[in-house]
Formats: sequence, structure tokens, C-alpha cells
Amino acid sequence: MTPQSSFAVVAPIAAGREGELRALLASMNHRPGLVDPENAVVPFGQFERLHFARFVVLDDPTLGDTAAHGVPPPRFPVSLAFVGDCDGPAPDFLRELVRGAGPGLQRIFSHCDGFPERGDLVEWMTAHDQPAATHYVNWVGRTVRQVREEHALRQALETYLDAHARTLGSRAPAQVCDDLRAFVARERQAGRLSLTAPEPTPLGWRLRQIVHLIGVPLILLLAAPLLILYLPVFLVVLRRRE
Repeated sequence: MTPQSSFAVVAPIAAGREGELRALLASMNHRPGLVDPENAVVPFGQFERLHFARFVVLDDPTLGDTAAHGVPPPRFPVSLAFVGDCDGPAPDFLRELVRGAGPGLQRIFSHCDGFPERGDLVEWMTAHDQPAATHYVNWVGRTVRQVREEHALRQALETYLDAHARTLGSRAPAQVCDDLRAFVARERQAGRLSLTAPEPTPLGWRLRQIVHLIGVPLILLLAAPLLILYLPVFLVVLRRRE
């Protein structure tokens, strides 16, 4: 099983470069809000381990609202965020991304403050990566490759069933199942369908999951006597504050 991970590269935009950056990012879209997966800058559709990715300009136009209450507005630099979810470790995917779209990434990040024109792009992205406090995965281990292969399998089966509906309609369910299995085997042998076996689960990821599964209940168990002793004090304090 291949676990998923995420990345969030965040860096301030250099002074006077925001408009140029927004125009470059807009050129990657079919229309506003809809990216072209085969765009010439970063062709997201060519990376089979990428579930989701987005470039976002982080700018809060409401910061000045605090001045109405006599509070000086905070100063946060307008920044560029590059966020995404991928199969496998995020550092491995960032290296793959740089190999496939390095020039486009350099064009984008060159608008950021302090970006080195001749530096190591992977190292710079890793240094500006913001670890996620929480990370949600809808189906752990379900990779982009698996999703695409199963989509192609479903389409092939639907096409076959439509083309042979009259013949298959007179057969028993078990015979139809055998016929579909034989059809899939022929398609795989001919190279028109691929069903890749899952990769081995990384040992480090499995160990972290085991430690988390055992460690949290163990900590709660060890802390239970202290929590029981503190409970009356907590109830008294809570009652006084009601």
C-alpha cells in the first residue's frame, strides 16, 4: 500500500511582482478557476502520483478592518502558496515534479522574495514547506494510478457489455462473470488494460501508525490517575465560573 502525503510551499512575493505573477498563473487556466492540466508552465496532468495541486496568492484585504476599533492592522506579506496531495513521501514527489517541470516552477517562484536563480529548486521548496497540523486522506492507499486504471477498466467493461448485451442477457450470472474475467484477461494481455499490483507498504510509515495506535491509549491510561484526582478541582472551578 502506498500512503499519501501533502506539501505546502509558502514564500512572500517580491515587491512589485504580484501583478506579473497573477498573469502567469492565469495563463495556466482554461478559464478562471479551471486549470489546464496540460498547461505549458506546470503540466499537472503528466504526474501520475499527484492527486491535487494549486497555486494560491495569499492576501487578506480585511486586515485594515481592525483600524476601525483603534487596533493597528497587522502586517502580513502577500505570499504565494503551492499546496498539493500526492502518493508517497512529499519530498520524493517534489523531486519528481522538478525533474518534469523545473523550468516552469522556476518561472513561478522567481517572483518570490529571495528566490535564488541558480540555486537548488528542490532544496528551496523543501526549506519553504509548511508542515500540516492535520492531513485528511479519504481512502488511504488508493493511488492516482489505481484510480485511473480502475476508471479505464470500468469503461472497457461498460463498452463490452453494451456490445454483447443480447448474448450475455441469456446467460447465468456466473457465466457472465466468467466471460467478463476472460475479456479483461485478453485486454490486459493485449496491453489495452493495466491493473498494477499495490506497492509494498513503507516500513517507516507502518511503524509510525503502530506507535500512534498504541502510544495514544497508553498515554491516556498512564494519565488516568492524575485526571481522576484533578476532576473534583476542575468541577469546582467550572461551577464557580458559571
